[in-house]
Amino acid sequence: MKSDAPGKLVISGAYSVLLGAPALVAAVDRRVYADTAQGSNYESKEVTCGLALLAANPKYTLSAPLARPWYDARQLRGARDKLGLGSSAAICVASLALTLSQLTHHNILSPSSEQEAERFRRSLLDKLYPLALAAHREAQGGGSGIDVAAACYGGFFSARLDSKSNESSPLAITRVSLPSSLCLEVWASPNPATTSEFVRAVMNQRTQQPRQFQFLMHDQMQASENALEAVNQSDSSALVSALRQQLVALKKIGQLAQVSIVESVVSILNNVLDTDCVFLPSGAGGGDITLYAGPHPSPPEFRKKALGMNLRRLDLQLGAPGLQLHWDIK
Repeated sequence: MKSDAPGKLVISGAYSVLLGAPALVAAVDRRVYADTAQGSNYESKEVTCGLALLAANPKYTLSAPLARPWYDARQLRGARDKLGLGSSAAICVASLALTLSQLTHHNILSPSSEQEAERFRRSLLDKLYPLALAAHREAQGGGSGIDVAAACYGGFFSARLDSKSNESSPLAITRVSLPSSLCLEVWASPNPATTSEFVRAVMNQRTQQPRQFQFLMHDQMQASENALEAVNQSDSSALVSALRQQLVALKKIGQLAQVSIVESVVSILNNVLDTDCVFLPSGAGGGDITLYAGPHPSPPEFRKKALGMNLRRLDLQLGAPGLQLHWDIK
């Protein structure tokens, strides 16, 4: 049996999603592939945590230690360590889907039709999503889990933690559609960033500098709400405006936490854009992935300068399907 799961792109709501504001997320068409027929080649902290959670679950009777499925994450990691597109979550989801499928006997017989296979997949997701979410949060030391949701369910969605703003809470996920007139481009930097370290540095300011943290995060949370409202109204201009607000807020939050959420290259490239366009970090920032948004493709001057600063545009399709399982359909 085989599986595959997509990576993710955070369009809006970085950091503020941890405090109850909405994030806008898209699954991308770069995927992790897993296979039970091959032995494990790499260890993943997230998968290790998931296997431990399964082994401790009294619902499952284990006759032997759980095997770690083989996976291929090259599409999401490239020549360097990672691209900042949620590879760890996609690895976790694709791998644990196969293990969980074995435990729940979904792979004893191949489904007799595509309809039956889809029923299996949906049933598996009901068990897999909370498992992968718990495993990923344990391995990462917290986090919203939006990348796990993207790997499981795919498409475009808004995600929000419950009103308690507790990272251990489940996400409320709502399907959305981006404005048809919006043009998005994804650019990668040669400077990888560690999301968990950035998030930890930012959230530490909650206790170290509470008044400044609350003031700056309020702006980011409001801009995140504005972005969701713009999407709900299918207003691309208002969405770009909300993303510009987030660019300003994220730069100030990074300065407070002394981490480079918004790198200098992002500020420089925004200087060559008109006010109806924006270039901002995706997710935790720090250089991994940046996002251009506007009513038209990025102008030639922007592209020339971006390439000259060692950025490269990624050819991505957004809104990719979530977890897929593969049997030989009879």
